[in-house]
Amino acid sequence: MSNLKIIKTKFKDYSHVVGITESVNSKDLEKYGSFDLKKDFSVVDLDIPNGWSGIGMELPSATVVFDLAGSSLSIRDRGAIDYVKKNQEIFSELTDLVYKEKGIIEKFPGDGISMHFPLSDSQNEAHPIKRAFSAISKMDNYLRSVTQLQRSQYRFTLTYGDDTIITKFGNYKHEEFISIGHAVNVAHKLEKCVKEEMCFIGMDSTSFEMCSINEKLSIISRVLNSDLRRNPLLSEQWYGVRY
Repeated sequence: MSNLKIIKTKFKDYSHVVGITESVNSKDLEKYGSFDLKKDFSVVDLDIPNGWSGIGMELPSATVVFDLAGSSLSIRDRGAIDYVKKNQEIFSELTDLVYKEKGIIEKFPGDGISMHFPLSDSQNEAHPIKRAFSAISKMDNYLRSVTQLQRSQYRFTLTYGDDTIITKFGNYKHEEFISIGHAVNVAHKLEKCVKEEMCFIGMDSTSFEMCSINEKLSIISRVLNSDLRRNPLLSEQWYGVRY
């Protein structure tokens, strides 16, 4: 284990690529890398050293989790093929909005998106949080105005963490790069609280302080469960925006 170490990595900026979810020309491929379906988010989006075998790569970032409500019932009642036909274009458009705000997508967990907005050199935490919130606002606008979905039909969570890392699990038979960190845990587990409180956005206190939320919207404040706090002995709030 002595050769395992934490290294710093940078993400690749796709914000200027037009229509990256559509066909790309040879110049785009040469500049931004292959869009082969076999490649996961870390290979395409991050500068991973060749032959890397360390324990992790630092990726301080704002983490956003998007969840499309009702997918389980939709798949059960109409089948997987119908679900894909109905939602493939939606996820394609949302992907473009993420990358236009210099975000990267880690994975599509069936009915949602797990994404990160990394901290760049010489920036403070406000920059990735504001980019993440801008992406959420644009996705919210697209979902309501174009797809005619109601805010009760989807949810977002937003958290920030300096300790987020990218690591590799598995072996030569199958391996994946995944994100690990306190903010990542909170972003995924907070989604349940957001649903129970009838909100369409939920965020940690750090993110809430950096975001400009329309005063006309109903904002709530709740105490985080002890397992989601950085210090379980201290009270910590999360904030939600009701639909």
